[in-house]
Amino acid sequence: MKQLRKGAIIYRSKYGSTHQYAEWLGDRLDLHVYDPTAITSQQLAGFDFLIVGSPIYFGKMLIKSWLEKNREVLAGKKIFLFIVCGTPASDNEKIRQISEDNIPRWLIRREDVYFLPGKLVIRKLSLLHRFLLKMGARAEKDPKKKAAMMGDIDGTSPDNLKEIMQATEKFRTVPENNSQVPA
Repeated sequence: MKQLRKGAIIYRSKYGSTHQYAEWLGDRLDLHVYDPTAITSQQLAGFDFLIVGSPIYFGKMLIKSWLEKNREVLAGKKIFLFIVCGTPASDNEKIRQISEDNIPRWLIRREDVYFLPGKLVIRKLSLLHRFLLKMGARAEKDPKKKAAMMGDIDGTSPDNLKEIMQATEKFRTVPENNSQVPA
């Protein structure tokens, strides 16, 4: 029988896309899913790895302060980070900037970060977020990007999780010749 490392999924969500991805991952990987306000440092210490999910809003990762607050307990763990945003994975410069601005250097290696497309329903945004989106669209010079910023999008799909699931499963399974689970 294979020995599995113990893991969990922790996420913050604003409008539901990150929550949806966390639930899909939890179901497919048979892992518990937690809101960061519902888990203690003692509970975190009991896990060998974590999948952490966060949306990006106006360039800011919503779970960033929680990561910093729990730095001590997270520093020794394997972390897989998924970031949900409207920035296409092909926009390498913007992805690099989001990563540099939001991901603590102590936390993670670049290959353990997964950018996933989100969902945006304009009418469900707060008045402030609608206003800020309009202002951003006005400042955008590229007509295609400008138009995309003002319409609903839905890029969420369980198919987007293939890479993170494969990486997690690879790490999760303890080799048979190694009965110890590394911290």
